[in-house]
Amino acid sequence: MAPILVILLLIVINGIFVMAEMALVSSRKPRLQQLANEGDGGAQIAVDLSTNPDRFLATTQIGITLIAILTGAFGERTLTERLSIQMERLPWLAPYREGLAFVIVVVAITYVSLVLGELLPKRLALYNPERIASGTAGLMDFISRLCSPIVALISGSTRLVISILRLRPAEAPPVTEEEIKVMMEQGTEAGVFEEAEHDIVKSIFKLGDRAVSALMRPRRDVVWLDIDDPFPENQQKLASSQYSRFPVAQGTLDNVIGIVQAKDLLTRCLAGAKIDLKVALRPPLFVPEALPALKLLEMFKRSRTHMAL
Repeated sequence: MAPILVILLLIVINGIFVMAEMALVSSRKPRLQQLANEGDGGAQIAVDLSTNPDRFLATTQIGITLIAILTGAFGERTLTERLSIQMERLPWLAPYREGLAFVIVVVAITYVSLVLGELLPKRLALYNPERIASGTAGLMDFISRLCSPIVALISGSTRLVISILRLRPAEAPPVTEEEIKVMMEQGTEAGVFEEAEHDIVKSIFKLGDRAVSALMRPRRDVVWLDIDDPFPENQQKLASSQYSRFPVAQGTLDNVIGIVQAKDLLTRCLAGAKIDLKVALRPPLFVPEALPALKLLEMFKRSRTHMAL
């Protein structure tokens, strides 16, 4: 019974290494950083390990390989011998007892190792990778420091082979626009985000792909004020329009001299001052049609205006 318990213990330890490796590889670094900022020391260690994956992966592979060797050697030495002795009692199995016992032990250990030492730990790691990575990072860091000479040798050997093969890591952004869209869709389906939030994010991405020309009002639909017209005529335009900002031109819309806001005229009216378009004029903001829409928003922010021509 004792040898079986020892083998089960080795398999469980192997599962811890497998779970730690899978959890850290599957973890989202922003989420780990958030946990670290909230005071989770394990999460901070996990963030540090993720920035140096060579050391971490070498540590887990040393543990997994060493335990696999120990499990196989110990199981073959103890269980095979005991099972062979039990088979000797059966005359029809006696001639094949050693080979048959070896096969049975290998198959049994392989099966248990796959279930308890590989598949189950990986499945658990995928359920909550950040929490498990935070919980196991301290142990992995300790083992990494304890076995630092071996870890350094293996990591260095790996880098040497990579340099010989002239392999370079692919340069890709941490998160792409398409990945964010997929995450938003999945989050909306799962109830994490509201449908309105999803629509807002989609609209932001669409805005980023548009040029200013797609947002402009056609020239024929522009409501503008002529500085040379009598004020009652301009006043009628102001009263009948739904807009709060108007381009002011002289004679023709091709000769824009400024922008006027209805609230500025109303303020002067309430103050009893003479209403004069020239006094209320603000400098116009001219932009090219090909300007990206998001660049226009930045210009609005810097110039503190909300209308462009």
